Parts: sequence; C-alpha cells; structure tokens
Amino acid sequence: MNAREKVESVEREMVSSIEIESARRICLRDIKEHLSGPFLSFVLHIFVLVFFGSLIVIKPPEERKELLIDVVNMPVREMKRELPEPPPQPDPEETVERDTEIASEAPENPVVAVDTPEVMNPEPQPPAPRINLTDSVFKMPVGLPLPMQNRKGPAKDKIVRDKGLQGTEKSVVRALNWLRDHQNPDGSWGDQRHSKAFLTSVALMTFLAHGETPVSQDYGMCILKAAERLMAMVEGRGSSGLVAEDRNTYGHPAVAYALGETFALTRMPRVGSAMEAMVRTLVCGQNSLGGYNYGHNNKPSSPDPADRKAVSGVPRFDLSVSGWHYQALKAGFIAGSETAGLEKSMDAALSGLKREMFSGGGFKYCNLNKSESPSPTMTAVGLLCMQMLGSPDGAEAKKALRWMEEFKGGELLECRWRDIDKYSNGGTKSWPLYQWYYQTQALFQATGGEGSLWTRWDKEFRRTFLREQAEDGHWTSPADSYARKGSSGHGERSSGEGAPFSKLDLDIYSTSLCGLTLQVYFRYLPTFKIASAPPKEKRRGASTEGLLIE
Repeated sequence: MNAREKVESVEREMVSSIEIESARRICLRDIKEHLSGPFLSFVLHIFVLVFFGSLIVIKPPEERKELLIDVVNMPVREMKRELPEPPPQPDPEETVERDTEIASEAPENPVVAVDTPEVMNPEPQPPAPRINLTDSVFKMPVGLPLPMQNRKGPAKDKIVRDKGLQGTEKSVVRALNWLRDHQNPDGSWGDQRHSKAFLTSVALMTFLAHGETPVSQDYGMCILKAAERLMAMVEGRGSSGLVAEDRNTYGHPAVAYALGETFALTRMPRVGSAMEAMVRTLVCGQNSLGGYNYGHNNKPSSPDPADRKAVSGVPRFDLSVSGWHYQALKAGFIAGSETAGLEKSMDAALSGLKREMFSGGGFKYCNLNKSESPSPTMTAVGLLCMQMLGSPDGAEAKKALRWMEEFKGGELLECRWRDIDKYSNGGTKSWPLYQWYYQTQALFQATGGEGSLWTRWDKEFRRTFLREQAEDGHWTSPADSYARKGSSGHGERSSGEGAPFSKLDLDIYSTSLCGLTLQVYFRYLPTFKIASAPPKEKRRGASTEGLLIE
C-alpha cells in the first residue's frame, strides 16, 4: 500500500470514529429528551397523590346498637270460667264513664244520700313517673287475647277496608294526637285532682283500643308514662284501699280496667302486680246484692222518715258505679288475673243485674228508690254488662235490647248532638256521650255489627261524631255546647252552677269517650263470635307466645 492509500485509510477510520462518537452523543441526548418528561410527570403525580392522601381522614365505624328479640314461650293461666248457657266468652269489656255520679233519670225522684268517707290525698302534685326501661322486660304478646284480636294487624285492616272506615281511622288518630299533646308531665290527664284517676284511665284505654303499646313509635312514651302514673296511684292508696285521685268511686275501677287492658297487651310484670292488687279491692268491695256503692260502703241503708218510697235494710246498688266495676272485673279476667273469688264475683254481678232489671227489660239507677223508672242510660249499662258477664243471648238481654229499640218510638236511635234538648229523658240530655258509648257497645255486641238495627245507629252516630270533631282533634260534650242556655246541675258540663268539669277535663273526657266509641268495630269481638271460637282459644286470657324485648 502506497503512502497515499495509507493516508486515506487513516482519514476514513478517523471519520468513522467521529461519526460513531457523534451518533453515540445523539442517542444519549435523545434518550434524555424522551425520558425526562415522563419521569418528571411520574414524580409529580406521586407527590400530588401523597399530598391529597394526607388530607383524607378515615372515620372509624360507629358503634351500632342492636335490639335483641328472642321469641319465648310465656306461661299464661288458662281461663277456667265456664258459664252456663250461653257458652263462655272471654270477650268484651267496654264502656267509658265519668268519675261523677250520674243523676237519676227521673229527676223528680231524689237519690238517697249515703254517707261515705271522702278519699283524698293531701299531698301536692305527685312527682313525674319513673320511666325505667332497664327495670322492666316488655313481654309483648305475639298474638292478642282473643277478644282483642281485631285491634291491629291484618284483621283490623280488613275491617277498615270492608266497612269503609278510612275517615273514621283518621279521626281517631287526630284524637290520639290531641290527647298525647295534652298529657301532663307526670303521665296523668286532667287539671282537677279528683278527676285524674278516671281521665288518665280512659285516655290510656283510647290508645290501647287503637292497638298501641309501649313500643309504638308515635305513642309509646305516652303510654309508658300513663301506665307508670296509674301504678303510682295504686302504690299510693290509703287505708281505704281506694285510689286517692278519685271522686264517687268511678276512678278506682277505671284504674283497674286500664291496668287490666295494659297487662293483657304487654305482659309487663309490674303492671300485672298492680292489676292484681286492684282486682282484689273490687272483689272485696262488692256488696251482698252483687253491686257496688260509693266508697265501697256496703252498710245496709237506714230508713228515711221523709221518704216512704225509699228502701231500707239493704246495701245501696248503684248501677252506674257498678258498671265500671263490672268492666274492670272482666278486664282482669281476660288478662288472666289469679285473684281468688274473681269468677264468683262476676257470677254474683250477673245475678244482681238480672234481679235489678224491670220485667219489661229496663234498668234504673239505684235500688233504694222504689218509684224510680227505668232509664235509657242505665238500660244501656245493664245490657252491656250482662253481655260482658256471660249472658249475651239470655232472655234478660233480649228484653233490654228490645226496650232500647222501642223506647219512645225509636228515639234512642237518633244521634241528636245539636238538638240535645229534644230528647225526652233527662239522663240522655245530661249525659249524652256516656249513654252513646254504652249504647254503641251494647248494640254492636248484640248484632255483631250487622243488620238493620246496627246499620241505622252506626250511620247516625259515626256521621255525627266526625262532623262535630274540632279541627285540632278534640270533642266536647253536646250537653255543654248545645243544651238550653242557663241549664245547670249535674251532667257533662263545664259551665253553669254545679258543673262537675273544668273545660280541659270535659274535653279530655269527651275526646276519650268519642275516640273509644269510634273504635267499637275493633275493640272487642262480638260475644257470639267468642262463644263459637275453638275451646282452647275461648279459655285463654292471652296468647301463650310473646316477644322478649330487652
């Protein structure tokens, strides 16, 4: 190879070496240019994620409270009462009354006065009730006692649907809301001390008739407070054994009645104990005629020289007072009371009613006045109580029903709310809500809610009650609103001389009675349906199964 060729070879090698180095530099530069962007982006995303992640606070899960419900078998005493003809019937106990005496339906016949001790508690307003949910275990029956099985659930829904009672249900709910909003802080109702036992009892039963219990969402606390207040009344009784916040011994059996219904629906042990204590006083307070008197004063009446028509030498049998006692006895029976002598007391009551009834079918207010005539109000009381006590289809009950249907050409089947003075009987004018409550119950029990007789009265009273309800849900008695101006004396009145009610107490009384009357379709099964139930079901005071709610 000559020198020139060597030079060219060396140059070519140098150029190749330069090109290779240049190419290497280009590749590194390109790599840096292509990777720096994604790398910086990756680093930036990591930073952003770490920054925002530090702002997130993970809240620990809240502790969840659980309601444990166990189904348990609850022993309930089987009802042993087996009535003669017609068959047994642990059924209705109906009626709401007031805590003052109902005057004789024949004003011209004076009521024989009986000296009775005034049962009053001098202590001031009682403290608020102790609502101790941890103290008691609510044993809510899975199934209601047979007579009460239509108070809630599918059975009630079907009745509402079949009979078109949707408007009636709305009216009852408005009444319950008004009663709830007017309950005293201590669980009672009313502003007059002597009325609180009665008013608290009938107001509570208005909720119970609607199927409400202490676990109801809207009214549970209201019911608990009322039950606690009634139990406090039982615990606070004096040496007489009668509750103190009462007058004329209407409130005492009303408390027993309300506690009996509460226990039947809840199986709360403390309520059961209070109920048993009250039922014992009813059994012991009955007189030899099977009836009851003010203050359970059962001494034979003394001769009255000024009244040759007065009966002497026998206890006073006050049918109005007795009616409340009979309802309470039956409530205790349905609830399964184990008080000794309860069934004998119920038998004595039925015998007394049959003996006191006029041959034509009517009843009068008091046995001590020979000349007193039968009255519509007391006949409704007598008929309903015979139905409750085991004789719904007996000859006496049929006579009483016919007497009511035919009285003054059917006058009693007209609900004359705004024409109260057009009734021919003084008792109906003075105590219309009292009479309509008893009458509605008695007609429903007698007819089973069917037939022309029931249809006529049902249409009358239901249409009238719904029309007369105030916008806020309460009622007041027509005797106070529409009776002749200037009227005074005994009756459902808050004004005029001798009026036994304050305005608030009259509204509570009226709203409770109207609310209960409008629930006649559900409150108790008709007696003949109970009598035709399977033997096992007829003899039970409550379901044998219950929910244990802790």
